[in-house]
Amino acid sequence: MQPDRAQLFTKSADSTLWLLIYAAAAIALMVLDRRFGYLNDFRRFAVETVRPIWRMAELPDQAWRVSQSYVQDREALAQKALEFEQQALTLAVENQNLRARLIRDAEIAQLSALQIDRGQIVRLRTIDLGKRHRFTIDKGTTAGIVQGTVLLDRLGIVGQVEVASPSHAIAISIADPAHRLPVRIARNGLRLLVSGDGSSSQLIVDPLMVTSDVKVGDVLLSSGLGGIFPEGHAVGVIRDIKLEAGAGFAIALVTPAADLQLSHQYLYAVSPTPRVGPLPQSALEKSTNSNHISLLTEPAR
Repeated sequence: MQPDRAQLFTKSADSTLWLLIYAAAAIALMVLDRRFGYLNDFRRFAVETVRPIWRMAELPDQAWRVSQSYVQDREALAQKALEFEQQALTLAVENQNLRARLIRDAEIAQLSALQIDRGQIVRLRTIDLGKRHRFTIDKGTTAGIVQGTVLLDRLGIVGQVEVASPSHAIAISIADPAHRLPVRIARNGLRLLVSGDGSSSQLIVDPLMVTSDVKVGDVLLSSGLGGIFPEGHAVGVIRDIKLEAGAGFAIALVTPAADLQLSHQYLYAVSPTPRVGPLPQSALEKSTNSNHISLLTEPAR
């Protein structure tokens, strides 16, 4: 490089003249381009020509950045998803606790509106919905729970206490086949007897005369006859009437008003209505035996 440059400036005057001509031409072209923009199209063509080469040269760097961004975004999204899942679980548990608290408070509040002057809230301890529909509550004679105490939920009559001990009591559900409940039809006051059939979803009206004024949809309320059950509490709604072939009577099927599955935690205990006249012979009184006493002595589960 150094010898060539030296030779350039040591040659004849012709060489120097051509150098000045080239320099003058370059300056003229730059001035004209500056003033009139003659080389803009050429520059644009040149840029478009080399653009693919630039992009190919940038591809490795872009690929690296995209891969890094993908990994970082994926990790960030996974972390966010985990945080949202944990938050959702926390909120779900809090919602369950809140719902349970609200249901319990509403249950107690609504039950307490029923004859609050002579009743109290009791809690279910054990449930047996087999052939003998029995359940245990957490209060007994010490709290004023006696034989015959009526148990209600928010919608109607559930059953009555069969045997009471100082600390807890055993109750019989109205779904038990051995149970009888005097009722009246709200529409016309017709008095009937309702018994259980062993199912928590159905009660039965004792055989009716075919001429009885009973219709599907009739609402049954406790009549208060025979003592024990206070008058006017919901028992159920007649959903079907079946005529017995060749007989002069019919059987009415009743949908219970109360939740006889005992899915609620609390019930309302009402003191039995004072009896008037001699005590009736009932399946309830006959069913009080040594088996019930042995159940009372078992620890609550």
